[in-house]
Amino acid sequence: MAAILYLVHSMPYPPNRGDKLRAYNILRYFSKNNDIYLGAFVDDPLDWPYTKKLQSYCVDTCFVEKPTKFSSISRILKAIITNKPITNQLYYSGILEQWALGVIKSGAVTHLFVNSYIMAPYLNNEAKDYLFKISDFVDFDSQKILQHGKRKGAIKNLLYKSEAKRLLKYEKNIASHCDLNLFVSNHEASMFKKTTKKDVKKPVVCLQNGVDTSYFNPYLCYVSPYQGENMRIVFTGRMDYFPNIEATIWFVKKVFPKILFLFKNVEFYIVGNNPTQDVFSLASNNGVYVTGSVPDIRPYLAYADVAVAPMKIASGIQNKILEAMAMNVSVIATQEAIVGFDAIEKALWIEKGVASWVSRCCYLLTEVQKQDVLKTCLARELAVNQYNWDSCLLPLQTAMDEMQLNV
Repeated sequence: MAAILYLVHSMPYPPNRGDKLRAYNILRYFSKNNDIYLGAFVDDPLDWPYTKKLQSYCVDTCFVEKPTKFSSISRILKAIITNKPITNQLYYSGILEQWALGVIKSGAVTHLFVNSYIMAPYLNNEAKDYLFKISDFVDFDSQKILQHGKRKGAIKNLLYKSEAKRLLKYEKNIASHCDLNLFVSNHEASMFKKTTKKDVKKPVVCLQNGVDTSYFNPYLCYVSPYQGENMRIVFTGRMDYFPNIEATIWFVKKVFPKILFLFKNVEFYIVGNNPTQDVFSLASNNGVYVTGSVPDIRPYLAYADVAVAPMKIASGIQNKILEAMAMNVSVIATQEAIVGFDAIEKALWIEKGVASWVSRCCYLLTEVQKQDVLKTCLARELAVNQYNWDSCLLPLQTAMDEMQLNV
């Protein structure tokens, strides 16, 4: 049994987006056999009522409001002047630091666990030297920033390169001072080790995301959110995130019109929080619907014929793919979208190029083929056996127990 000070950049409830989902399941899992002290930023005022839910898992908690936009501007300028990562500067709170330091000085905790490089400043204090320190990087963010920059204009690309350079230096520093460094996939972990092998000697391992297959269960009863008897293709995800925006625009502009030409009774639903104006405008296309935030995405998956993940850039594990697999929905993805998965090819379809995407969607929308797919698809079986959260998190508990034994 350990006592863990767990510092998270976004309050992990409700678990309605990727970063919250991972943090919440880590909290839920480790609270079963460990004492948890949780410190977190609240980045959505609507989340405050959920603090009681999180307190039920913890010995003690500290929640602080994310800095305001006005404060953020000054912090961005400070980051540029001091040559530090911008996002890192946005998540500093004296209140949270003093609370965390008080917990540590009380002798109550044995492990300090920070969620992403954003919370790494809270590692820097002599009082923390005797603790086991774990950093959950999740993604290799400096490389992700470089990827995003390449798809922007020339000026923005230069800014992205500058931020990526600052962040890589910072990531190396964090990893060198932690006893264990976690990434969401073997691909991310391997890429980080290859890039930093001269500078980082501490362990770098994969802690993959899972899916709650009892919650994402196709055998439960759901009420259809759709009208009529049309066939449906669905995309799920946070719709203010650039890779998701780019993916849905490409699918609507390039692929869906050709499907609609062949199947008059098919619709494309974009389901996810915070759609940008560019995403909302896609609903002006025939057969395309943008839902915005929904209370439960499971009915949209349960009554969908196909789920798509046509990302051009992606990192880590795509939760949208795991959730669709768990709901036994046929999934089509790009190679980029599955880069973080291991041995998943037999459970979904990987396509490249407009013609291949159109062909595969039409194949899966054909009634005869759908019946065949349901008999042979390994998606839910793989989700249950390989990607359930408890199986995914067990290696971390084992590693933490070994840390204590090796003192």
